[in-house]
Amino acid sequence: MLTCMLTLGCIQPVTKVDILKNVSVKNINSPTVEQLLGLNFLSDYNYGICVQGDDKKIKCWGKEFDSLVAREMTAFQTSEDVLGSHTIKKINILSGYGSCFIRNDDKVYCWGGGYMGDGTNLPNAVPREINTSGVLNGKTIKEIITGPGTCAIANDDLAYCWTEPALSGSSSTVADGMPVAVDTSGVLAGKTIKKLFSNTYFNFCALASDDQLYCWGRNFYYVLGNGGVANSPIPTAVSTAGVLNGKTIKTMAMSNSSACAIANDDLVYCWGKGASGTLGDGNSADSTIPVAVVATGALNGKTIKSIALAVNTACAIASDDLAYCWGVGFNNTPQAVDTSGVLNGKTIKAIKPLLTGFCAIASDDLVYCWGNGTNGVLGNGSDVTSYTPVAVDRSGVLSGKTIKSLHTSLYNACVVASDDHPYCWGKGDYGQLGNGSFVNSNVPVAVDSTGVIAGVSIKNIFVTEFNTFVLGTNNLLYGFGENSSYSLGNNSNLRAAIPVSLYTHTPSNEVFSDIDLKYIDGNGQVCVIRSNNNLYCGKSDKDVAYKFSFGAINVKEVTTPVQNYTKTSCALSTDGKAYCWGDGTSGALGNGSNVSSNTPVAVDTSGVLSGKVIKKIMTVDTSQFCALTTDGAYACWGTGYKGDGNFYGMSNIPVSPDMSGVLSGKTIKSVSLSSYYTFILASDDKVYSWGIPGAMLGNGTTLVFATTPVGVDFAGVLNGLTAKSLSSGSNTACIIASNDKAYCWGVNTDGMVGNGNNINATIPVAVSTAGVLNNKKILKLYTLNNHWCAIADDNKVYCWGYNNAGQLGNGTTTSSNIPVAVSTAGVLNGKIITSLKLAQDKTCAIDSEDKVYCWGNGIYGGLGNGAAASSTLPVAVSF
Repeated sequence: MLTCMLTLGCIQPVTKVDILKNVSVKNINSPTVEQLLGLNFLSDYNYGICVQGDDKKIKCWGKEFDSLVAREMTAFQTSEDVLGSHTIKKINILSGYGSCFIRNDDKVYCWGGGYMGDGTNLPNAVPREINTSGVLNGKTIKEIITGPGTCAIANDDLAYCWTEPALSGSSSTVADGMPVAVDTSGVLAGKTIKKLFSNTYFNFCALASDDQLYCWGRNFYYVLGNGGVANSPIPTAVSTAGVLNGKTIKTMAMSNSSACAIANDDLVYCWGKGASGTLGDGNSADSTIPVAVVATGALNGKTIKSIALAVNTACAIASDDLAYCWGVGFNNTPQAVDTSGVLNGKTIKAIKPLLTGFCAIASDDLVYCWGNGTNGVLGNGSDVTSYTPVAVDRSGVLSGKTIKSLHTSLYNACVVASDDHPYCWGKGDYGQLGNGSFVNSNVPVAVDSTGVIAGVSIKNIFVTEFNTFVLGTNNLLYGFGENSSYSLGNNSNLRAAIPVSLYTHTPSNEVFSDIDLKYIDGNGQVCVIRSNNNLYCGKSDKDVAYKFSFGAINVKEVTTPVQNYTKTSCALSTDGKAYCWGDGTSGALGNGSNVSSNTPVAVDTSGVLSGKVIKKIMTVDTSQFCALTTDGAYACWGTGYKGDGNFYGMSNIPVSPDMSGVLSGKTIKSVSLSSYYTFILASDDKVYSWGIPGAMLGNGTTLVFATTPVGVDFAGVLNGLTAKSLSSGSNTACIIASNDKAYCWGVNTDGMVGNGNNINATIPVAVSTAGVLNNKKILKLYTLNNHWCAIADDNKVYCWGYNNAGQLGNGTTTSSNIPVAVSTAGVLNGKIITSLKLAQDKTCAIDSEDKVYCWGNGIYGGLGNGAAASSTLPVAVSF
């Protein structure tokens, strides 16, 4: 299943639909959407259907457009200017689960994946204001913390969260992404909240007005500290029955497996996972309630000023301004961090945790690290683990500089140096070091300052596992690193190895309802070309649409993979050239490089496409695009099965399939693509294929890779026949033969071959004509996945295959391995069907009067008849 937030942004319908009469429909499309991170919307893979009338207006309905009946799309709209004259007041960043900031007018905006507080549960490609119509009505936010979702303290000094129900602090079971009030009917009754804490994945904790701790969420390793082992969606009190009896809490720190608190006696108490001595109490046992960290020995006579937790290790700064640690690399009681080497004569100002180690700023304003050195996270030019402190390298970019602030994550670290510039080291495979590369570095590297942060002084850094953000003295935010969950908030999901700006564009409407338009099937998106040659692509009314400028190039069509994993699109110009944009790491831009681009680049024409005029660009759910030219040549670029002799090859320029074998002397008339196969209808009116082993090759074999074209078997039921047209779905391929009958081959688990059994067909078999297709000719064939439909010469529709949602239209949800007639007892009575469009689990049709009918899955309004319900029989779309 695919997601509604695309790299390119989204369409925004801004007015109500006009009720149109006597407007014919010229084309119909059922676009699909990209899979939401980790979410599953039942079986409805297709959330929007659009039609374009001969009045040039576009009307859409379904989940993607938040409409049960067709409504007109009249404009694209950019994002709200989320900053404008405002500044960022406070911010909290967390990769993957979303990030939020408080504006200086106390409004909160969030972006990224997970729960956004706006009631959608959909990832935000740009910052969007949280919903304040419910429990936050009339309130402002003072503090926010992101973890497994987001929690905040409002001006009433109570806590509110927007996250999954199990972590919300509330008894609510509705996971709608709206803020809910943390429960105050139990242990928090009569109390207010002073501070919130999170351990990133499992829990939130609150320090309340009684200076006690209350935690909720998952109780992995007993981090709730309440003496129990069960999870709790509402706050429970950290136990004060033992060592904390009579004490209050000043602050705490959490890892994913343990927690520690500094009490009013300035000593430390820990609970949770005790393996390797993480709790510091002299043993290695887990504890469901706080235990006292041993205060004798190395800590004798000392108090604790601050504490930091890594996985299985804890470190504290004591009253002598030195560091003491316990757990992995130390002992099950606190041990003094070695000061005989690089820390000799120095004291510690601040400690920050890594995954299994720590970095610290010492009194000389330089950084020293210790622990596991994997990925170069210790910054000393080595990947070697050292529990004796090592100095972060100063022979390179940090030479002569001191450190103003230190920021860490699990695998990397960054500093703001005395020149007010950021420097990072450690894991860099997603570009999270910001130096233009995607490789780790075991010494500090300078974050690139030639782009958006040129001349900007940096005052703060937020480091996460996969991306990094820097906040300038101009109160603007810039990010770099992984971005598939829209983590960077820049209206893109392309990773960035140098800083990019948080999206804060000025609002602007591009109204086009009264302008000649062309609606394009972008598969994973909706695209519109205005008569002024501006191309707009997008999908949902939740975000912005991205505007492309092609200069003097006239765009003819846009192609995007149905499952756009690689976030790449290509456009065909009216002069037969290809232009692509998006993720180029797999060569999918076809311009000779593997570099991504947010603007269109020309596909290479120096090789196999030299002098060629492209008439069609094709793709499926891979990072490969293919072009068919007007003279019958065919070429592909990107990563996939190209038929050129390579099993699964990557090429960043177009390459042709092998034309020296079965295709020798032939040209190509048409092409049909499946995820793992390519089918060619050649100039001899025979079909050829290549791809992985399987029945879909159609040549009688299932165990041999076809890395070059092979002939589909025409010696059996097709003997003496030729192919008039060719189609392929996810598991089967079919042709209309010269006798006007249908023949199919491939996987047949749900009867997709249509020959009366469920046995895979390794060579073409005849679609059954013993029943409803008796004495009928097939005019057109349609498929998308596991069901097929045909329009016969009686202008009626016949379908076969998978039928879980009624997409066969015969009044049942029973799959059929032979064609069945789509019911004409209702709205299709007397209708002449001229074209079809099949989606994952629905079918739509246009009749000779240009009216539209749909059947199948309508849970999200996908049938356009005003109901959010499925139908096993055709229903009329309401205009």
